[in-house]
Amino acid sequence: MAVSNEKKGDVVGTGCGAAYYVQLYVVVSGKGRETFIKSLLDHILLEHDKASASDDTVTRIYQFNVKQSYWDCTGADAPRPMNTVVLDDKYKTKLLTDVKDFLAKDTASFYKKHGVPYRRGYLFYGPPGTGKTSMVRALAGVLKKKLMYSTF
Repeated sequence: MAVSNEKKGDVVGTGCGAAYYVQLYVVVSGKGRETFIKSLLDHILLEHDKASASDDTVTRIYQFNVKQSYWDCTGADAPRPMNTVVLDDKYKTKLLTDVKDFLAKDTASFYKKHGVPYRRGYLFYGPPGTGKTSMVRALAGVLKKKLMYSTF
């Protein structure tokens, strides 16, 4: 087996640093090489899934890189507790209940059965500093979801 890890192309600015593409080449010869490569890739994917599995101690933050067309992990923060968001509890409860209901398996099945696109949107509005981002971060933390945003 031979393995080569190569940087490809020029360094590209990503908006939060510089990056370059990396390609990994694995060459295997001999009998059973297809089976070996498949089991190697399965192992790599399994380990990647374990490493990127939901971690209760952090909320992973991703930003869409428009120039490169991919989601880039820009960091991880401790989840923001919902009780630190300054908003009437009845509105927080109503929003959290709605999001949890939408994420339930039965809801996805209902949408699929009725041919309705399975998506949900919320519009938070107000001047800067009024808690819009704080609410989104708290929701992501409570629901153990990745925080993904894009700026265009």
